[in-house]
Order: sequence, then C-alpha cells, then structure tokens
Amino acid sequence: MSKGWIVLVVLVVIVLALFGQYVSVKNNLVAKDQAVKAAWSQVDIVLQRRADLIPNLVETVKGYGSGGEGGMVAGGHRAAAARGFDSEPGGDGEGICATGSDRVWRHRQGAVGIAFSADAVR
Repeated sequence: MSKGWIVLVVLVVIVLALFGQYVSVKNNLVAKDQAVKAAWSQVDIVLQRRADLIPNLVETVKGYGSGGEGGMVAGGHRAAAARGFDSEPGGDGEGICATGSDRVWRHRQGAVGIAFSADAVR
C-alpha cells in the first residue's frame, strides 16, 4: 500500500468519526428539547386547570357570603341578646348595651355588618 492510500483511509476514518459525533450530539439535543417541551406542557396543563377552577371558587365564596348572612346574623343577635344587648336596630334600646358601652357595641356591629355584606365578598 502506498503512503497516499494510508493517508486517505485515515482521513476517511477521521471524517466518519466526526460525523458520528455530530449525529450523536444532534440526537441528544433533540431528545433534551423534547423533554423540555414535555415539561412545559405539564406546566401549561396545571395552569389551565387552576384557571378553570377560579370561577368555581369565586361562585362558592359568593354563595357563602350571601347565603350564610342570615344564619350568622341571627346567631349574632341571639348571642347579643344572651349578653344583655339590644341587637336589633330600631328596637327599644336602639342597640344600647345595658351596661352602657354603646360605642363599643356599635363599632363591633358595624364591623360584623361589613364583614358579612355581599359587597365585601366581591
């Protein structure tokens, strides 16, 4: 074999090795790109599921805010009556405590009214 053929064979082997390395790196990059896309797809699914649940949560909170008002207010009136308060505005005592702490009572009643109003839920 002549020296020229040996050089040619060595160059072909080197080119084939470099091409094999290129193909291997390219395949690894494509596999990693697909893994990243799959992971982001899962994130998108979770975010979409959360976005779909938000209207249900808002309706539930609105339902508790408006529907529970009667029971909570009635329970508050019963508790106030048990402690000696006139809990009904417009009653004979106009919400005045038998012990004279009218200002504190009115402040607390106002806070309860605001907390259970339908406007506070929105």
